[in-house]
Amino acid sequence: SLVQSTLALTVIVVYAVAGWNPTVTMFYWLGTTGGLGVLLLIAATSIAVIAFFAHHPGREPLWRRLLVPLLATAALGVVVVLAVRNIATLLGVTGDHPLTWIVPTGYLVAALLGAAWGLVLKTSQPEVYARIGLGAKAAVATISPPGGPATLPPPRHSSGSSTPSATRGAYPEQPARPAHPDQPARSANGARGFGAEADR
Repeated sequence: SLVQSTLALTVIVVYAVAGWNPTVTMFYWLGTTGGLGVLLLIAATSIAVIAFFAHHPGREPLWRRLLVPLLATAALGVVVVLAVRNIATLLGVTGDHPLTWIVPTGYLVAALLGAAWGLVLKTSQPEVYARIGLGAKAAVATISPPGGPATLPPPRHSSGSSTPSATRGAYPEQPARPAHPDQPARSANGARGFGAEADR
């Protein structure tokens, strides 16, 4: 697309003018930054699973709603700590390089801004806040009561629910049309017969 082409050209021009090494400044820096972000998101998701089942336990067993998420959170927490401690090695820079604190601090600031914006939406636009996380189904979700959880409409068709008795009222039988002597006639139940033989 035009946006991608423009972005790629901009990056090439910037690297050519600045004389940067793309293997170091693009592969290591951006790759490590993105990987750390994904790791933080996965760790936050494990914590969110625990919080969700604390409010909506349902019929899930204890090991699925608490024990396994706790183990995942602990393991991912260790990985996050190791990654942040060794961020200079992962970035391929010295320990006093500005990126060693810019990258972790940037994610912390982004998390705080996201949480603050969520609180603003929860207070000022509760319906929008309740639709967060529904993806494409957010457009058809019903918010009831205001500020409460979103519920999705039931599916239009469910497997095994369509029976002849259920659909018969929607498509009433039509009376049979009179047939031409040389043409087969169709009765109300769909059977065919020729004019003289159908009358017998």
